[in-house]
Amino acid sequence: MYKLEIIDRKTFDNFNSKNIAHFMQSSTFGDIKKEHGFIPMLTGLYKDKKLIATALVLKKKLKLGLSYFYIPRGYNLNYKNKEEIEEYTKEIKKMAKREKAVFVTIDPPIELEKLDINGNVVEDLNHDFVDYLQSLGYKHKGYNYFFENREPRYTFNLKLDKPYDEIIKNMHSTIRNIYNRGNPFNVIIDKDKDDELKDFYFLMTETAKRQNIIPFTYKYYEKFYKLFKENNNSDLYMVYVDIKNLKEIYKNKIDKIKSDIEKSEKKNKEGQVKELNNQLKKALKEQNEIKDMKDVVVPLSGYITVKYGDEVWVVHGGNANYLRTIDAAYLAYFRMIKDAYDDGYKSIDFFGTIGKEDKKNPEYGIHLFKKRLGGDYIEFIGEFDLVINRPMHFIYNYLIPIYRKILKKKIGKELKDGA
Repeated sequence: MYKLEIIDRKTFDNFNSKNIAHFMQSSTFGDIKKEHGFIPMLTGLYKDKKLIATALVLKKKLKLGLSYFYIPRGYNLNYKNKEEIEEYTKEIKKMAKREKAVFVTIDPPIELEKLDINGNVVEDLNHDFVDYLQSLGYKHKGYNYFFENREPRYTFNLKLDKPYDEIIKNMHSTIRNIYNRGNPFNVIIDKDKDDELKDFYFLMTETAKRQNIIPFTYKYYEKFYKLFKENNNSDLYMVYVDIKNLKEIYKNKIDKIKSDIEKSEKKNKEGQVKELNNQLKKALKEQNEIKDMKDVVVPLSGYITVKYGDEVWVVHGGNANYLRTIDAAYLAYFRMIKDAYDDGYKSIDFFGTIGKEDKKNPEYGIHLFKKRLGGDYIEFIGEFDLVINRPMHFIYNYLIPIYRKILKKKIGKELKDGA
C-alpha cells in the first residue's frame, strides 16, 4: 500500500541525510525559492507506513486558480526501482489534480551518456530510461545544449577520490602553471565574512552586465547564503587585491625585466631579449590598467558554495571586469577544491556548462574555464513534464511564450522608433 503525504521538516531532512539527495532537493532550497514566488511542499512516499522516498515539490500559482509543480533534481528515490518511480508518479498526479496543477516538471540527476572531456560519447547510459519515463506519461522537453531550461543539462564534476597532487596533475597545463606559480600578486582570499556579501553582489552584477543576463536580487543571494549557512551547508569565498601593493609589485617586476634585458643584450642573446621585451610589453600594459586606480583593496572574484551530503556545488559566482590577468577566479577555485578535499567530500560540482563547444557562444569562456579544471563532463537526461491538464499545458508552454516574444519585439520596435 503506497501513500504520498506532506511530511514535516525533520522527517524530510532525516531521510535526505541518509539517502543522499541533491541540494536542490533540500528543505532549505525550498525556503529559498519562496523568494521567487514558489510554495515549497515536503512530500514523502510511504509503503506500508515506511518512508521510502521524498521530493521537494515547488508549487507556483498561475491565473484562474491554477498552478504547476516543479521538482528540481528530483525525485529522491531509488531510480533502479521502477515500482517506486511508478507509484510516486501515480501519487504525484493525484496531488497535482487536487492542487489544480497543470503539469509537474522534473529533471532527475541521471546521466544520459558517458562523455570524454571534449564531449565525445564514450558510452550510452540511460537513453532507455528516457523512453521508460515517456512510457509513464512524462513528456521529454528535448536534449538542449545550452541554458534553455530551468537547470543546466551539462556540468563538470571533479571527483576528490585521488591524492590531491594527482587531482592537480589531471588539470590542464595552463591551470597547473597558474597553480604552481602560487600567489605572485598577493591576492587575499577570505571565507565566510558576511559583511562581504555586498562586494559579492557587485561582482554578480558586473558579470551579469558582461554576459547580458539579469542577476538575482541582493536579497536572494543573501537569503541563499545565510539559510544554507545556518546548518554549515554554505561558504562564501571572496578574492581581493590591494591596489597600492599591486602597483609596487608591477614596478618591481618591470624594473627586473628591464635589468634582465640589459644583461641579455650585453651577452648578445637575441632570443632572450625578444622574449623579455614581450614580457615587458605585457607587464606595462597590465601596469597601465591600474595606474589611475585608487590605492584601496578591491574585490576580484566571489563564489557561494553549497555543501550537501557528500558533495560540494559552486552555485553562484562572479568576477570583476578589471584585472582579469591576475587569474583570481582560478585562485578561488583552488581554495574551494582544497577545502572540499580536506573536509572529506567526494566531489565538487562546478554547476553548469554548455553541451557544444562553440567559440561564438557567450558561455564558451566559462565552459573552457571549468573544463580546464579536469572534472568529468556530465550530461543529464533533461527535463520532463508530467502533463495533467493538456489544453492549459499547451497554452502555458507554447502560446504564452509566442505572445511574449511578439510583445517583446513590438516594445523594442516602439522604443527604437521613438528614440
